[in-house]
Amino acid sequence: MLHCTIKDSIYREEIIALCEYPDEYLPTLDQRTVGELVMAVGSIAGTTFTGNGDDTEGIDNAVEAYCSMHVDETSVDIPIHVDGASGGFILPFTNRRAEDQGHNAVRFDFKHTKRVRSINISNHKFGMVYPGMGSVLFRNKDVVDPDLIYNITYLGGSFVDYTVNFSRGSGVIISQYYNFLSWGRSGYQAVLDNCMDNTDHLINSIMDNPTLGNVFTPISDNIYYPIVVFKFKEGKKGIFKMPDFADEMREYGWIIASYQLPTTDPEKADGPYVFRIVVRQVITAEQIDSMVKHMATVVEELVVRDSTSTQPLRIHKRKPYNASRI
Repeated sequence: MLHCTIKDSIYREEIIALCEYPDEYLPTLDQRTVGELVMAVGSIAGTTFTGNGDDTEGIDNAVEAYCSMHVDETSVDIPIHVDGASGGFILPFTNRRAEDQGHNAVRFDFKHTKRVRSINISNHKFGMVYPGMGSVLFRNKDVVDPDLIYNITYLGGSFVDYTVNFSRGSGVIISQYYNFLSWGRSGYQAVLDNCMDNTDHLINSIMDNPTLGNVFTPISDNIYYPIVVFKFKEGKKGIFKMPDFADEMREYGWIIASYQLPTTDPEKADGPYVFRIVVRQVITAEQIDSMVKHMATVVEELVVRDSTSTQPLRIHKRKPYNASRI
């Protein structure tokens, strides 16, 4: 892809529109390769939409191969940033579990790549801290622009600081350090192992259920990510609406995310409807069993409702005292 000339690229029109070059520049632009216009490449380690991730190692190899071919010509240095908001805190622990089961680890970190320069993670998702805590990891100090580094003198000493702003409290950062020291790698490994065991239990419970297994199919990669995403099976689309399923599950106290996926344009949701469940450390196997039971009840009621009436009918149930967000 990076070696392809602009004129031969299937994304030619999008590239031209993005660059906003005048028409008189188009002949010259058409002869350039896609790689010549690339400032950086992004890779996703675990997307919350589908519970999958990019092949960061493959992307790294492709970018490295392209840059290596231009060492003797015009120097080309294309960095890679990994968006690990959903998977960056998970993969270091689930990789070990996956390897124990005979799978390859997902290589996305500095140790196993050449071109990855930075990785962002959301600590609050599985670091067991309050929302709002996030981190950016850099391969080395040379990656960071010196203009973003502040040398701060405080109480007779000095230290180097890099941050987006100075207005946010440090409580979540301190709590994250405390958790790191308290839990250690083995503690977080145990937490993520339990999450993945419950993820397997959830998927198997849905697929083995005669009602749910006949309607839904998983699309998520649950070897590495505790993010479970299901869509309608082929031929089952239209027996009821996925948002109705989520609404009725709320009546039982389960708040399940449901949305429509994009297919080609990230700003245009024109793909299949799905529902998503993130298996956090607070979810138990007993809760999963209860939820699956309610899911089967809701599906059975929705199928009957939509097959016997052309008018939407509400399914009235006793609301629980507290709703559980999944």
